[in-house]
Amino acid sequence: MPGAQRVESFEARRRLAGTRLGNYDVGARLGSGGSASVFLARGSGSQSDGRVVALKVVHDHLTEEGDFIGQFLDEANLLKRLTHENIVQVHEFGSEGDTLYLAMEYLHGQPLSRLVNALSKRGERMPPELVAHVGACVARALGFAHGLSDNHGKPLGLVHRDVSPQNLFITYDGRVKLIDFGIARAARRIAQTTVGRIKGKFSYMAPEQLTGRAFDHRVDLFALGATLHEAAAGARLFTGADADETVFNVLTAEVPDLHQLVPGFPEDLSAVLKKSLSANPDDRFQSGTDMARAFDACAVAAEPAERAAKLGELVSRACAEEKADAERAIEELGAVTDTRTHDTVPAPAPSSPPLPRGRLPLGPVVAVLALVAVVVWLGAGARRSGSAPAPTPSVAASVAVEITTLPETDARITLAGRALGSSPARVVLARGETPVEVLVEATGFETARTSFVPDRDRTLAISLVKTTPVPSAAAAGSAPGPVAPTPTRQRVGHALPSAGPTPTAPSATTTAPPPTPLPTQSAPLHL
Repeated sequence: MPGAQRVESFEARRRLAGTRLGNYDVGARLGSGGSASVFLARGSGSQSDGRVVALKVVHDHLTEEGDFIGQFLDEANLLKRLTHENIVQVHEFGSEGDTLYLAMEYLHGQPLSRLVNALSKRGERMPPELVAHVGACVARALGFAHGLSDNHGKPLGLVHRDVSPQNLFITYDGRVKLIDFGIARAARRIAQTTVGRIKGKFSYMAPEQLTGRAFDHRVDLFALGATLHEAAAGARLFTGADADETVFNVLTAEVPDLHQLVPGFPEDLSAVLKKSLSANPDDRFQSGTDMARAFDACAVAAEPAERAAKLGELVSRACAEEKADAERAIEELGAVTDTRTHDTVPAPAPSSPPLPRGRLPLGPVVAVLALVAVVVWLGAGARRSGSAPAPTPSVAASVAVEITTLPETDARITLAGRALGSSPARVVLARGETPVEVLVEATGFETARTSFVPDRDRTLAISLVKTTPVPSAAAAGSAPGPVAPTPTRQRVGHALPSAGPTPTAPSATTTAPPPTPLPTQSAPLHL
């Protein structure tokens, strides 16, 4: 087996930064998820006008996954319809050789999750009028997506299924964007979710979605309510010590009134959020449009433009360091791009013809993304990518490999019989054609095994499946009953910063039964 050694700087082996891909000059690597790495890039073609984009480049090992190809076909069909001011825009799908990529609108800002965390560290919370403003923007985006029809006028039945603080993006100029339609479900999509598996983040999932019952677009409105409740309170609503406790809280906990938890919080906005979090979907808002109107009514003291300006000022102040890092990276990308404009040697023609924005050929591009609308924000310390390599670089004698787990956990990774430590593991291997075996072990998860050929640099994202708990003797005697259409909720406690004493749950004479066993979560909660 090829020998392995640890690498101090895996990024130093990533040759894409500082090169050109399709019509884009590639800059700093922004981050990496389970399906792709994302780079800052600037368009250099006649149609791109030099715009800065987020360039998502698919991990090469996913091009061999049939399920992944099916998901891409679904998302490609979907994305061309999602044109709305509060939804991130996709510019282009493309391929060059074996490299598959997606160029997306670059959002200069931070996800709501980052903003809420930054404010919490300062002992602050998001002002109620800005909570209402963000809610109105996202609700309008959801109303648009939920109402989409096909070319024959038939409703698509689109559901986002992953509305969460990580997927709401706030730019430094105050724009609000909904991102990541990667696990969206539409009524007539080609690929269907595997029976017995659920996708999304448990803390923001509606009861009917968690228990496997039929659900519709109203689960997105529930998730938006949970997201905004967290932004307003500075603490997650349903979170528990583990996934099982979180699910139990979603199914049984009574939603507290925010105006009783947060001093000075408006009662009308508290009522809107509580309505959106009703356990029974019939008691929630029935459309994103109706929900947006309710939020707008709670923010009548200021015009939308004024609220947007205040929101931009808030994220710029709370995330000033991240903003400065992002602006430096963009300046460095511009300097590299300007240098390349003086080259007299034309760029080589792409190995495949340009891809239209509508119908996509069933060639190598069909494997481009499972998460086709993800925007990755710039992290701290983005570094200058350097100059572009020669058009025909020599083949290196070694390859760089990064191994991560989905979900992220303290996993033990073994490569070719040699322990590498915890995830993420980064190694250099001798280039070869002999498959190398990877073993991943983690407490609470089944042991995972896979193999790959070390013939090129790659990132392996290994999915972990939670172990199924052995039922107790008492529980083994009878099958669990069906989940009630409207779960009885108890009040959920909060530990809110500077919010006064936490209300206590009323005493009960009986113990609530455990929730119905849930399907296996086979995918990461977030990429």
